[in-house]
Amino acid sequence: MPGKIKFVFAMHNHQPVGNFDHVIASAFDDAYEPFVDVMERHPAIPFVLHFSGCLLEWMEKHQPDFCKRVAALSATGRLELMGGGYYEPILTMLPERDLLGQVRTYSAHLKVHYHASVRGAWVAERVWEQPLASSLAKAKIQYVALDDHHFKAAGFSPEALTSYFVTEDQGHTLSVFPMSERLRYLIPFASPEECIEHILSFGAEREEETLIVYADDGEKFGTWPGTHKLIYTEGWLERFLTLLEEHRDRIEVVTFSQALDALAPAGRAYLPDCSYREMTEWALPAPALARYEDEVKSLDACGKHSIASFLRGGSWRNFKTKYPEVNTLYARMLLASEAVGSIAGTGRQYMAALTHLFRGQCNCAYWHGVFGGLYLPHLRDAAYGNLIRAGQVAKSVLGNGQPAHITVRDLDLDARPEILLENQSIAAFFKPDRGAQLYELDLLDPAVNVINTVSRKPEAYHRALTEDPSHEANPADTPAQTIHAEITAKESDLERLLVYDRDLRSCLIDRILDPATIAEQMPTNTYTELADFSSGPYAFNKEKKEEALTVSFQRSAPLASDGGEGILNVVKKVTMPEAGAIIEVEVSLQNQSGRDMDFVFATELNFSMQSGSAPDRYYLSEADENLGKMDARLDLADMRRISLIDEWRRFRLNILSTRPYGLWTYPVETVSISEAGLERIFQAACLLPHWRVHLLSGQTVQIPLAICAEAWDEEETAGEETQKVRREGVPIE
Repeated sequence: MPGKIKFVFAMHNHQPVGNFDHVIASAFDDAYEPFVDVMERHPAIPFVLHFSGCLLEWMEKHQPDFCKRVAALSATGRLELMGGGYYEPILTMLPERDLLGQVRTYSAHLKVHYHASVRGAWVAERVWEQPLASSLAKAKIQYVALDDHHFKAAGFSPEALTSYFVTEDQGHTLSVFPMSERLRYLIPFASPEECIEHILSFGAEREEETLIVYADDGEKFGTWPGTHKLIYTEGWLERFLTLLEEHRDRIEVVTFSQALDALAPAGRAYLPDCSYREMTEWALPAPALARYEDEVKSLDACGKHSIASFLRGGSWRNFKTKYPEVNTLYARMLLASEAVGSIAGTGRQYMAALTHLFRGQCNCAYWHGVFGGLYLPHLRDAAYGNLIRAGQVAKSVLGNGQPAHITVRDLDLDARPEILLENQSIAAFFKPDRGAQLYELDLLDPAVNVINTVSRKPEAYHRALTEDPSHEANPADTPAQTIHAEITAKESDLERLLVYDRDLRSCLIDRILDPATIAEQMPTNTYTELADFSSGPYAFNKEKKEEALTVSFQRSAPLASDGGEGILNVVKKVTMPEAGAIIEVEVSLQNQSGRDMDFVFATELNFSMQSGSAPDRYYLSEADENLGKMDARLDLADMRRISLIDEWRRFRLNILSTRPYGLWTYPVETVSISEAGLERIFQAACLLPHWRVHLLSGQTVQIPLAICAEAWDEEETAGEETQKVRREGVPIE
């Protein structure tokens, strides 16, 4: 007689720190609340939920009655709540003190407010490395659930994955449940009958009890395209639960804890560094991912799909290589963690700093797959904002009304020194080995990194546009389907945006351009540089005197022109006063050759303004004339000041020079992918102040430039549009 099948039905619900209220509210209305509504109508079926702490905080503020319902279900034992990192960090990227703090804090919150005795932890994005076993055990976690892909990568056969296993690190044990990838693709896109049939197939030829786990994102139960209609309007979930009840003689629905108490582990398992299959693919560099996808298709075509389980993508940590911007954010997080760790145990301010740090560790801005992630400016902005605030609180506790200071240190973990200039208003990070670029500029109040950009990079999914530019967005009546189905586009002609950058998007990028360069060449990267000053290494020296910090960067390089080659020497002197949100730059261009030089010198500035078309973000001329929104393409002459206004985040940036300059501007727009398809995203406003330079042999010319920031209180200058948006909670875009 076939054995009974224990079935775990678990849902993971998450909204990232920094997401828009209206997006979270829509997910709540479409997925989270209706799911619980239906589950409450089937009291015989226990289930498991995991809410990320950031989503739970939102619900506690905006939907307290729903939270009371969740607490009541937890108190009766019908619902098991899983813990995890409070703000849904990738656990493996955290210093252990932060990992333990995130997990212990969330377990305590669930116990106090939701009557939950937390035994299990949701592992964000199922990113696993073996040391997690001991760290989670120290945090009093007894079990986790990981994809069966992890187990297959360790050599387990699919037939063996019908129970849970025990893993170990440094003598600490942890139970691990394999989650069925096949069920992830069936539920809810196949019929309820087909899903039940698949569950029953696990016990068809077994006399012993069998365990199968379904655990996946709750958003696919209402927010993915077409799923709300399928699951609730057409009743997919009702039918599925009813079928589970009708098959109770064969299928026993249990929670993870019930399975843990009722079953013995199937054995010991040591799993490789891994995530779910799709994540390991997304972590590959774009060319490697394209080859990987082709190989998988080739195996499928040959009928060798079973071999695919042995194919390995990349490690999650490879996102820090694939996207240097991820590494920059990660390194900034470690810097904030170090600052907060230095004030551990100092009371209320320490807890405030810790909360900002934990919020800045929310995983979504640290990677990219079939979700916007890294490419979404508001998520990066929230991460940086929280990390900046964490550091500021730590400094206030330490009494660091310290004067302006210079730090020379490997800040981005590449074994080369970076330079940090910081006073009470701003912090400026420079990279001498990459063009002496200014790669991060923090306005400490209002806690904004104004160079929080992403460069335009090739992505494997761009092939969908280059091979078939006719991709169209899904119509509203498209049947529900997995987001891993055929790629669509949210607008036409996206392929024209597939221009890839020569350099990372930062500031004070020195460009020595052909004298014939015109504005239209800059956004398309069709301009000619006569010498390598944009990304080559600069020597540097620093000093502090006369109430100011100064760093001088120097580089010499051959300059090619019609007259042959000559040596150009560039000295970029950066000064930050002890007080005030200003960076003064003086660039000295010296002709060290025996012939004249003729070129255009441009300093490229990229500022993250969050939106290209929002009416509350715009350019102002020296005469305070509105020159257009952040997506404006300007070609101006004889400028002494251009200002970028951000009413939303309440600051103004002024680009000043006593030597009149020409100015080109254009929007930096990437093509990325989300659940809804390929989409255009505004990443930065690129400004190129430029000067025509003619240098005689041995001659030197100085070019002055200043970046000055002003912040204001919200009541002072928020325009009518911005006030309306904040009042009504409707996004500008």
